[in-house]
This record gives sequence, structure tokens and C-alpha cells, in this order.
Amino acid sequence: MSSEGELSRYDEDVALMNQAFGVGGSLTELERTAVREFLIREKLERFDNAEMKYEQVEGMTYSEMRSMLERQKAVRSSELDSLMEGGNENFRMRVCERLRQAEQTGEFAINHCPLCRKIVRTALAKQCLWCGADWHQE
Repeated sequence: MSSEGELSRYDEDVALMNQAFGVGGSLTELERTAVREFLIREKLERFDNAEMKYEQVEGMTYSEMRSMLERQKAVRSSELDSLMEGGNENFRMRVCERLRQAEQTGEFAINHCPLCRKIVRTALAKQCLWCGADWHQE
């Protein structure tokens, strides 16, 4: 169960993206590629801002990350470019909207806690990290 301070940080869009990307998630392959590219960009930005160009982050040097990003750009489709247009925040909003529409049509089920109704960590979760509810026995 989360502490009181963490409860105030619940963000439904973030929770939905976490669930969609996690175990049993439902991001499309193209959406997963976009998420990976946004993560690489974010890490490169941290390298740039901290002037850490000669250090490693998660086992990769700055130049290795930069080359990976350039290789991905070379093979990137116009469909991916369109998906990433407007940046990470707009991308996340569009994915969340797609998932909510899919839930309304029955194509996708968002896993909510039966007690507090918040979105739980994964599509397969049976315990709420927000209120502590546990429905393993159901």
C-alpha cells in the first residue's frame, strides 16, 4: 500500500500508460517503438544537460545512444513520425484516448481496483498499490 504522500500523486493517464506498457499490456508495436525512442531522447537530454558525454547510463555511452537514435531515425516510418508528432505528452494523451475508446467498445479492459476504482499497475494485477485492496481469491 502507498503512503499518504504517494496517494496524492496518482495520475490516471500515467497509471493507464503503465498498465498498457506492462505485463499483459496493450500498446501496439508502433506505440512501443515510440515509447522506446522517447526514452532514448530523454536519456540523451540528461547526458547533454549534465555534460556526462563520457560516462555510461544503463550500460551505454552517450555516443552509443546517439548512434542508436540515428539508426532508428534512418528506418523510421512516416506512421511513427506521425505518432510521435507533438512530443511525448501529446503521444501519451493520444494513447490514453485510444485505450479508453477501446474499453468503451469492449476491445480492451482497463484493470481498476474494485474498491477505490483507481487503475492498478498491470492488466493482470490483483492487488491495489493505492488502497491495499487484494482480490486474489475472487
